[in-house]
Amino acid sequence: MREAIRMLCALSLLCSVAHSLAPEESGKRAISFVCAVVMLAGCLSFLRSPDWEAYALELGQLRAREERYLRENEEKLRSLDRRVIEAEYGAYILDMAAERDLALKEVKVQAQWSMEGLWLPSSVEITGEAAREERVMLEKRIEAELGIPRDRQLWRTEDG
Repeated sequence: MREAIRMLCALSLLCSVAHSLAPEESGKRAISFVCAVVMLAGCLSFLRSPDWEAYALELGQLRAREERYLRENEEKLRSLDRRVIEAEYGAYILDMAAERDLALKEVKVQAQWSMEGLWLPSSVEITGEAAREERVMLEKRIEAELGIPRDRQLWRTEDG
């Protein structure tokens, strides 16, 4: 296929040079007609006997590049989805805390890829101060609504 394109480019350059060197009026018309016939013959020569092996090789290489590109971008997309989901779960926990008038500084959720093909929250790190009963209540709600067990809910105070 590349050879066909190269040949057509070479023919078009040759025709443009011949057209620019031809004398005005009848000379230009004759050269235009000859160039059209040459370009048509060049196109037909590749249609008459295409190189099927080269075509199959190029098609195979194109499919391999396409698969590699899709595989690489699928990983990137899944990674970006993970970050968005972790941020949304973190915001959701902050909203739960705000409903109970808890002043949390930061919530970091870690998501894990599930067998169903989804990012699900697996652990959370919460930074802030809360009374024992309020903290237990929020832990129970996180466990019930997000499915993060209490043993994977890490609480930190602001000073460490």
